[in-house]
Formats: sequence, structure tokens, C-alpha cells
Amino acid sequence: MMAHDAIIESHVMQVHHANCRWMTGVEYAPRNLVYLSTQNLTLPKGRAKKLLPKYIGPYKIVEAHIATSTVTLELPPELTAWRVHPTFCVSQIRAHIPNDNKRFPCRDAKSYYYFGAVDKPEWFVDDILAHHWVGRAHLEFQVRWTLGNVTWEPLAECKELEALDEYLELRGAKWPHDIPHKPDLPGRSRQSHD
Repeated sequence: MMAHDAIIESHVMQVHHANCRWMTGVEYAPRNLVYLSTQNLTLPKGRAKKLLPKYIGPYKIVEAHIATSTVTLELPPELTAWRVHPTFCVSQIRAHIPNDNKRFPCRDAKSYYYFGAVDKPEWFVDDILAHHWVGRAHLEFQVRWTLGNVTWEPLAECKELEALDEYLELRGAKWPHDIPHKPDLPGRSRQSHD
């Protein structure tokens, strides 16, 4: 029991000292500027984590929550577009120290990182409804998307679809070019050149 109590007391003291270290000496008050750590930010696909700057900002504090050791920041539109929540633990921010223009003129630059455009939502293919040939060499498929839209897509866009495999199996074809050249649907919007 003594060892158990000592472990719990040690954990309580560690939390207390960590909170003191985060909050002492730095005034996290509304309208102050701070830098935000990029350690827990989600990167766009294809970006290297090691090339990301350690801190971005400065951003204005909207509200400081002393009891929970968190602050709410006024984030720019590019971060809100990535659905970054504006409240952060004080361990994820660093105080902004303004530049001394007498000693270092024109060095007050914003640490900015381009996160890129927000990814477009992905649409999934529900089913392939029909096919038709454009000339003798180009094959197109009528695709029904999960959102209900129906479009004609070339074979190059449909090669990797599971729905294409099912469509070929229903037609008794092993490969897309084994599909007959006759029209598949009488009322389709495009005309076959056969």
C-alpha cells in the first residue's frame, strides 16, 4: 500500500509540475499572440512530416482556460478548412516574442505553411449500368454513383473498379474488349458509331 500511495503521489506531483512549467512565466491572455505546434496537425496526403515547420503562426488567443490548461485560438481560414479544432493544450503553443525593430529591422515575419486545398469528397461507384463503343477502339461505361448521379466514363477511369468486374461477369466477358459492340441500352444519351 505504501508503494501504491507513493506512485499515485508521484503522478500527482508530475502533473502539478508539468502544469506549472506550461503556465509560469508566460501570460496566456486573450488578444496575446502565440505560435502553434504542428506536431499533432494532420498533413495533406503526399507531404513529408519532416519538412513541416515546428511552429506556425502567430495566432491570436481568443480565450484562455486556466483550469484545463488550454487556450482557444483565432485560426486562419486555411486551418479551419482542414477542420482543425481551435482549442489547444498550452503544451502545443509557444509565446510570441515581438521583434525588436531597433536591433533587427524588418524581421517580424509570419511563420506560414501552405496546407493545400481541401480534398474534394470522394464519390464511390454504386453500379455500372451499360456500355457503348465510341468508334471501334474506345469503350465507355454508364456509371451510377452512390450519390445517385449517372455519368458516362471511359474505360481508363473504370479499369480498377470492382463494379466493372461484376459487369463483365454478367456479360460473360473476361476482358473489357470482349464486350460486344452492339448498343446496350436503347435510350442512352450518346450514340454509338457502330
